[in-house]
Amino acid sequence: MKTLPNYTKSLENLKKLKSAVIDSSSIIYMEKAGFLDAVIAHLPLHSHNLVQDEIAMPINIEWHYSDIKITDEAIIKLALELSMPLISDDKKMINRLIVEKQEAYNALMILHWLYLKAHISLSEHLEYLTRLIRVARYSPAVIEYGNQVFALML
Repeated sequence: MKTLPNYTKSLENLKKLKSAVIDSSSIIYMEKAGFLDAVIAHLPLHSHNLVQDEIAMPINIEWHYSDIKITDEAIIKLALELSMPLISDDKKMINRLIVEKQEAYNALMILHWLYLKAHISLSEHLEYLTRLIRVARYSPAVIEYGNQVFALML
């Protein structure tokens, strides 16, 4: 039997978001969609230095170092060690965190978080959403899930 999505629980978890570990995929999507600076201004972010090498752009977040040489492993370990949610647009990484009972969000949900916390207006949200959907190429199921959570915010 398939479990139905719990949009209300997702919204409640999003409301509690105070800081997160982020990977390169979400950094790149947020930058291309134009809202990375807003996220950095309002949400303390942490990442591994391997991500810094991958994105090849300076951003002002908390960088962590370790001897791990595989980026995905370093990011997952960091999120678990810091007991922080992960922001990633890599489905495999999100699923690994869910198995560990750790929260994980994609860039779409973080865009919704910006609106939820009144850091951007509804018109800005729509503009960023249009750009994000174009660059991230989310599946219809991911977009629908995001739409359902966002509808609960209105």
